[in-house]
Amino acid sequence: MEHLKRGEYFCNEKQVFDFNNLIITETKFRNSVVDWHYHENPYFSYSLEGYCLEKNKKQSYPVQSGTLLFHNWQDVHCNTNHSAYSRNFYIELEKEWLKKYDIEDNIMEGSNQIDNPFLKALYHQIYIETKLKDNTFQIATESLLLNIFSVLKEVNIAKFSIEPLWVNKVKEIIHDQFAEKITLQYLSKQTNIHPAHISRDFPKYFDTTLGNYIRKVKIEHSVTLLIKSESLTNIAYQCGFSDQSHFIRCFKSTYNMTPNKFKSILASR
Repeated sequence: MEHLKRGEYFCNEKQVFDFNNLIITETKFRNSVVDWHYHENPYFSYSLEGYCLEKNKKQSYPVQSGTLLFHNWQDVHCNTNHSAYSRNFYIELEKEWLKKYDIEDNIMEGSNQIDNPFLKALYHQIYIETKLKDNTFQIATESLLLNIFSVLKEVNIAKFSIEPLWVNKVKEIIHDQFAEKITLQYLSKQTNIHPAHISRDFPKYFDTTLGNYIRKVKIEHSVTLLIKSESLTNIAYQCGFSDQSHFIRCFKSTYNMTPNKFKSILASR
């Protein structure tokens, strides 16, 4: 079994930013299989393009554009059924960095798929920072990472609290059907919970309103399409926005830039 050292990934090409015990890497990969291995440090992995099937000792799951994962250093895994070409964006965290900011290195054990749209938005902003790469790059990146771990801590605490069954059901519906028009009546029918109860208690479990959560899920999906250079009209349709103008307004409220500005930053670096 292969042990990948600091900053090592299976790839054909890579761009690396190495500072303050953080190793940020964008890779390009052309292969069909990655054998069993583990990494020296914990790291986040985000799929920019392509797909594969990832396996660990407990489960297997598909990885495609927009999938965000966290692997702890001891996690053993492999990848099969790779697409002909893939791009990935990694953030590797050395133990010194975690210790410096009093982050427990067991905050997440094993492999974890992260679908929280607020966490994805923070991760996307770090990706944008690597493209801008101005004199605030390092402080902006570390600040965003600390925000990510703050949210992860809250999510972990919530895991050990007792959640009603309807909470996970509503979450599944939103993530599977975000491009459709989701109504309170539909959620009520699927969960057998009164619409007023869902609306009132949703912020207790998701830290935001129902409408804002759905909007965030749409926006984070739109980012994966922007990275692929899809047209704004097509993205608005695929993500369930009423029109292109609505999509632009929602995107700008999250990232403080228009989708076209986002695309131009990616294209110019």
